[in-house]
Amino acid sequence: MNLFLVKQSPFAISDLEQQCQLVKADDNIILMYDGCYFVNELDRFASLVNPQQIFAINVHCTERQLTSKGVTLLSLSDFADQCFSANHILTLL
Repeated sequence: MNLFLVKQSPFAISDLEQQCQLVKADDNIILMYDGCYFVNELDRFASLVNPQQIFAINVHCTERQLTSKGVTLLSLSDFADQCFSANHILTLL
């Protein structure tokens, strides 16, 4: 399993579709920092990848006053567990 980190706002990304082609069925995506704004664009993002693969860092969503809207929230310790269990960690966006 690969772990893809999304750190940029969806408003700053023009090639989302192309980038998401890298994600395989057993990979996970974690929204963090400004990437958490993807929870507001989840329909667009989820049409490109399996929604069950998408997670968000709870504290980053809270800081931006975002609700999870169908994304599984992770604590920082859950995030560390995901990192240690991943074969590779890549920044998707």
